Amino acid sequence: MSNVRILQVAAGLGLVIAACSSAERPPFYVATSVPAEGGASSGSSGGVAPRTGAPEEFIKSFCGMVGACCTGYGRNTDGSPCRAFVDQGGPFDPLRAQACLDQFSALTKLHPLACATFQSSDCVLAARGTTALGATCTRDTDCAPSDAGVPRCRSVCTLERRGKLGETCTRTFALDGSQSLLNGAVEADGYTMCWEKDGLVCDATTKKCGPVHDLGKPCDPFQLECGSGAWCPQETGATCSAPLAIGGECLPTTAVPQGHYCDAGGYCDATSKKCKALDAVGAACAQAEGFKCVTGTCNGSSKCATPVEAKDLLLCGSR
Repeated sequence: MSNVRILQVAAGLGLVIAACSSAERPPFYVATSVPAEGGASSGSSGGVAPRTGAPEEFIKSFCGMVGACCTGYGRNTDGSPCRAFVDQGGPFDPLRAQACLDQFSALTKLHPLACATFQSSDCVLAARGTTALGATCTRDTDCAPSDAGVPRCRSVCTLERRGKLGETCTRTFALDGSQSLLNGAVEADGYTMCWEKDGLVCDATTKKCGPVHDLGKPCDPFQLECGSGAWCPQETGATCSAPLAIGGECLPTTAVPQGHYCDAGGYCDATSKKCKALDAVGAACAQAEGFKCVTGTCNGSSKCATPVEAKDLLLCGSR
């Protein structure tokens, strides 16, 4: 997969939560009837006493999505593995919670069975970091919380701000989990991402958050200005183009990320130069070609494979 597409998945059982006012509550707060994992609509999971209020709504939302993904591995779970991962105590940060939901949704949109190894520190309700902005760090969870954005470790602690219309930006975070190349310098106090989920992209010309470009509008192939529902050819005078149907002719380049050429569930095959459906588990692939596989993983035997063995499905329960 091109280095233009960097999946925003933080590995490991990280921890960090920041305080946030009720005015900053993210969209998932309105979803009070999201099914719990395994299809249950309410109640506790796996014998773990549920929290009340905002944290419980988040847990139900996240574990509901996880449960839907786990069924792709033949797993029916009561929700306890997911809840145990998420609910490790500590304060609740709506900004991180929304980032968690958006990351998971983006990853499974690109690879429907990617739930197997998803573990983002943004999803864990746990202790706060203490390292100040500008100080040396090794992971996101080292950094102290801030009302101004989500703490991130980029050698030193900095802030990732979710951009609003008209704000100066550095890059775009696409619906499919990829992000554009840097479109401006990272400031000392952090950087601003325009989220396609909010209907915004980081405009290559203005370097400000603006609406996703319409089909036919001029675009920069390195900036994901066309959004996940279209793509920008690497050519002079490029304009946003509609994704191609399976079987449509395409020409993969280093500028255009896989997943943008073809309709959802497809990729641009370099050999046939046509859009193909994602390959099933067991199909032949090269190790750098995980993007061809429905799981997003090509193993050491050059076969599309599940990211982990069934016994290691971290967020899914027993059969």
